[in-house]
Amino acid sequence: MALGQDWSQIIHQSENERFVGREQELTLFLEELRRVPPRTLIFYLTGQAGVGKTTLLRRFQAMARELGFLVAECDERQRDVLAVLGHLAAQFDQHGLRLKAFEDRHRLYYQRLHEIENDPQAPRGQGGLSVRMLLRLAFVAGEMLPVVGPAFSYLSLEEVEELASEWGRYLLRKLGNREEIELLREPEHVLSQLFFADLNRIAERWPVLLCLDNLEATRPALFWWLLRLPEYRPSGRIRLVLAGRDPLDNEWGVLRGVTRVIRLDVFTEEEAEAFLDLYHVRDPLRRQEIIEVSGRLPVLMSWLAAPRESGGASYAVLPAGDMVERFLRWVHDPVLREAALLGALPRVLNRDVLACLLRCALGEQAPHVERVFSWLIALPFVSERGEGWRYHSVVRRMMLEYLRRRSPVGYRELQGCLATFYRQQLEALYADGQEHWQAARWQEGTLNTLYHGLLADLHSGWNALLSCFMQALYQDRRFAARLVEMAALEEVRRTLEREQRELLELMQAGLRAMEEGDWATGLRLFDRLCQIAELPPRARAAAFFFRGRVQRYRQAYTEALVDLSQAIALDETNLWAFVERSRVLRRLRRYSEALEDLTRVVTLNPLDARSWASRGQVYTRLGRYEEALQDFERALALDEGYVWALVHRAEVCRLRGAYEQALADLERALAISPHEARAWGERGEVCRLLGHYEEALTCLAQALALRPDYAWALVCRGQVLAALGRREEALTDLERALALDATLEQAAQARAALLAGEEAPAISAPVTQRLDTARTQPLPPLEEGPQTRSSGGEEAPGGPSSG
Repeated sequence: MALGQDWSQIIHQSENERFVGREQELTLFLEELRRVPPRTLIFYLTGQAGVGKTTLLRRFQAMARELGFLVAECDERQRDVLAVLGHLAAQFDQHGLRLKAFEDRHRLYYQRLHEIENDPQAPRGQGGLSVRMLLRLAFVAGEMLPVVGPAFSYLSLEEVEELASEWGRYLLRKLGNREEIELLREPEHVLSQLFFADLNRIAERWPVLLCLDNLEATRPALFWWLLRLPEYRPSGRIRLVLAGRDPLDNEWGVLRGVTRVIRLDVFTEEEAEAFLDLYHVRDPLRRQEIIEVSGRLPVLMSWLAAPRESGGASYAVLPAGDMVERFLRWVHDPVLREAALLGALPRVLNRDVLACLLRCALGEQAPHVERVFSWLIALPFVSERGEGWRYHSVVRRMMLEYLRRRSPVGYRELQGCLATFYRQQLEALYADGQEHWQAARWQEGTLNTLYHGLLADLHSGWNALLSCFMQALYQDRRFAARLVEMAALEEVRRTLEREQRELLELMQAGLRAMEEGDWATGLRLFDRLCQIAELPPRARAAAFFFRGRVQRYRQAYTEALVDLSQAIALDETNLWAFVERSRVLRRLRRYSEALEDLTRVVTLNPLDARSWASRGQVYTRLGRYEEALQDFERALALDEGYVWALVHRAEVCRLRGAYEQALADLERALAISPHEARAWGERGEVCRLLGHYEEALTCLAQALALRPDYAWALVCRGQVLAALGRREEALTDLERALALDATLEQAAQARAALLAGEEAPAISAPVTQRLDTARTQPLPPLEEGPQTRSSGGEEAPGGPSSG
């Protein structure tokens, strides 16, 4: 441990010395820490905002240190499991206690993630899906597990298979060994195991206390991980303290028996009196007013009691007033009084931000920032939080309201100064106004710029927010959710007009809908956004694009085509819109137009193997097999392990009668991806055409085992069974195929041929010939069956040749 103390530690020690009350909670905590073996592993502090959860948590930390515990903490700034683990490990590292195995793998994970995010050869994903989500998709689908989880619920089976295939091939080339594959496959599981294995070794020498504050902000990301903690086998010498406003629910499961819930309420009268004694508030009238006005809520009492009485000034009760006024009148220096208000404006305070505010508010009379800043951060309702300092939310909310009421124009001007400050910081860090959607600093700077821009000028700020939101849906849906969270903050929300509040609620519901597959709600959101004529063209194009995509998922192809064409008219650089429109045109069998769109895409992005393969598929539909083969060759030159392209090239070879070449491609595809249902189905069809019926049945059975609702494979198997004289089985397969997709002409023709030979004891030669007709024609794109249809899905592959 370090021998000296820094200022932050001294400030925390001072706060501990001023701690009063909560005697019962402190006694309980101390007894449990001393108990051997432990009975309580998790302490959960809960109560309303301002009741003192964070303050009590810090007192718990101090008591644990006095007993020889190592203490590490995190809060709402660490927004996911990996950030929490990394932040905790860094604190142990500062004391010379390195979690080596964990830290090495943790660093490697982010190194690989960064490389993939910045690799121009990485596959193009679905707009808004992060690299982490796409990695999970590749591994889950690659193992033929159900693609569970809301992030993928809106993807069709075709899109899931294609994305997973692309990312699977890419990762096989990119990753160095099996351990790296496992790390990217399940980073939370792998790194949690390493973290606790390393920490358990430390716990053999020192007991450990891990603290997670403001859990309500990170609950969605951390709750299920906390429930899984027993799987990682933490030592009994490791304890947790959690603090959050929300009570624990019934899903806390097996941890409930080792969790002590500590519910905090306002101070008792005795605790309130002792608190005022500690703050040297002696005047009885002031003491009475603080108690009455604060309702004995700790944060408000500390706020009102913070300015010390001086000069023996007499106290006069205000006839009526504001809590901010009651605080400010005890700050005699007008500069400090103004600084206390200004410090509430930013979401995070530091010297640079305060200097900007002082210049905006006081001009040439602005004092040197250092003296003011040192005074400000020593106030009891200001706490250090990573990149800066924050006011307690209750105090900040009241000060913001006071500033707004004191001078609405001045309030907006100050917010405008901060918006300009953050925008200039972004311009200095990121040249030419470029967007860096995956960069944390760019995201934070953008959030701050938009936040203060909204509060400075609602009209322009709201349009800027909507524009950024629409682009974020393409780039990073998690950031889009953070934008909506920011706009829903109380100080922002109360400034919105009724229509804006309604749209904000629809944006919140729309994001949930996009994760849950509720496309009716998604459609309402994009309907509203498409109607906002004041949005910049790129943002409006994004709105029409997403509405068009929703319409495609709903199989409303005509409406989808109109919206996607409008998106392209507004932004001809939007390749996503061309790709999406080509999918709709293929569904409508307007292949010539789809060809034009895909030609535009490959011209502007010639390194995209997926688009070359898609155009090859369209050439196949048009019967232009040589050009189709050329496009598949280009796709495979860019990505030699592209299974989807191999399967579709095999189809073209089959249609041209080059069965041996088709089988060679299929063997290669199955060697790379043995769970590729389309490859097994295509191989079965080639075997059927060669008259290898038993082998065909084996291949088609494998395809249907992987995809029971694979209508085209059922048609092929029905034809094989008919050729073998197994009439009833053939009819069963063909009728089931038609039940899945009534537009399957090949199934209808084969069934009619079978029924026409009804009187014959076996299938006659003419019937068999009729069943084998059109063997050189491309299969039509098939509608997906009800079992494969996601909530508004892409077409299921009609054999390998889906459109």
